[in-house]
Amino acid sequence: MQPAHRLGCTDAVQEVLLVVLPAVVNELVEAADDKQLSKTIARYGRVDLLCLDELGYMELDRRGAELLFQVLTEREGAISDRHREQRTVLRLD
Repeated sequence: MQPAHRLGCTDAVQEVLLVVLPAVVNELVEAADDKQLSKTIARYGRVDLLCLDELGYMELDRRGAELLFQVLTEREGAISDRHREQRTVLRLD
């Protein structure tokens, strides 16, 4: 991952990743060209909180927007799975 800050948190959020949107989009485009897109998207999906800086200021082309949408869709699915697992664990206690 390009310019980013990883912060360890002790509360509900375990890992925060702050990234600048142009760097994310460039990394996604390069990963797609190198046939490494799934791996790159999965890496962004593993953090608890993804903060995208400059989201409202950058105009994305169609390809960049589609790649970013894939990251957000992957994260939504991963978060739903984690919440489902947490509810299951809570019910077992």
